[in-house]
Amino acid sequence: MIGPGRHLPIHRSLLGMGAVVLGILRRPMTVSELWNRLRSDWRGTLGASITYGSFAILIDFLSLLGAVELRDGVLRRTLP
Repeated sequence: MIGPGRHLPIHRSLLGMGAVVLGILRRPMTVSELWNRLRSDWRGTLGASITYGSFAILIDFLSLLGAVELRDGVLRRTLP
């Protein structure tokens, strides 16, 4: 689930989805804004949908890595 494998394509792994999120988070935004943007981008590019549960796990994963932080209700990238 973290990385791609034989039965898990890169766009469904946490690393692949994390790259998409970090690309979207070029400016700080609320979690709701990010969720709406990710859903529309995900359907448009991959023709698939992402669940809110997967999104929550993804944000937790990026937070544990130190790539994002939530401050004052706004999610920000912490890595350049």
